[in-house]
Amino acid sequence: MVGKVKFGLIGAGNVAKYHMLSLSSIEEAEVTALCDLDKEKLKEASEKFKIKRLYTTHQKTIQDKDIDVVEVLTPPHIRSKIAVETAEARKHVIVEKPMCRSLKEADEMIGAASRAGVKLMMAESYVFTTTHMKARELIEAGEIGEPIWVRSIRGSWIRKDVMPRAERPDFWSYSWRLDPIKSGGGEYSFFFLHNVHFIAAARYLMGSDVENIYAMPKVREAERKDEGGVARKEIVTYNCRYKGGEKFSAFMDFGFTFHGGKRIFDHLGFKTVVSGTEGVIEVFGEGGGPMAPGQERAPLVLHKEDKTHLFKIDEGPDLVWLSVVNYYNQAFKN
Repeated sequence: MVGKVKFGLIGAGNVAKYHMLSLSSIEEAEVTALCDLDKEKLKEASEKFKIKRLYTTHQKTIQDKDIDVVEVLTPPHIRSKIAVETAEARKHVIVEKPMCRSLKEADEMIGAASRAGVKLMMAESYVFTTTHMKARELIEAGEIGEPIWVRSIRGSWIRKDVMPRAERPDFWSYSWRLDPIKSGGGEYSFFFLHNVHFIAAARYLMGSDVENIYAMPKVREAERKDEGGVARKEIVTYNCRYKGGEKFSAFMDFGFTFHGGKRIFDHLGFKTVVSGTEGVIEVFGEGGGPMAPGQERAPLVLHKEDKTHLFKIDEGPDLVWLSVVNYYNQAFKN
């Protein structure tokens, strides 16, 4: 493509605002059109990001000849349909995570893109975070030998107040996220929506596909009034076994650990640890805060042969999250 890549976004909710914020930081990208059924939401977002071409149907959006790439930022239950129609209109497609609700829908999306000769991708930011990409470089260079274990720890999201709450009234609405049909996650809808990040990152770093998985569920009563007092089922930990030998990964969720009505791990942030036969890599702060209050930590650490190697990655501050790495908008650039 010559010149700027022109984007049309379908869905003007909370996540679209963060996509627009990140895309606006990329010189080669331009959001030229926005679509949503909610005219008030559409007007609010378009005024904030100065987008002139507005649509209330996805069909008109994908027919816009000035758009190169369509981002499908709707709830999962309609992503597949819109993605297929977009590919058939011979436009490249980016969908939010999770990609869709089933293997059948995924196959339909992949098939449509393949037949049309266009690109289809899921906006999986974790595998495009510079720290994860550098970690994979180290693994492929043999710095830790054969990777055998990946541990993912989820702390709290710590968000910058880039948009006052009054400007994002839909942000705390969990209605579709908790709907087993709309989310595609069945009884464990919230897990299905977010933990694709950790599974994707572990597979990316391990370089192998999952063979089987063991998960431990729990029912969590809502700790925040923002969630409407709705209890939900969650997976608090799971273990994966990978193809090609004795390779495993584990996930632990501390993000909603409360005591006395307060989160007790707000300082924890997000962390990935990759253990190999000859060393260990630690990736700190992806999408969260620093590992301890007031501490500065290198975002990537290699432990090998009784030595510790620190990798400082200076990409400027993240536009959305308080984080020791430029997580969200840098993933877009990468």
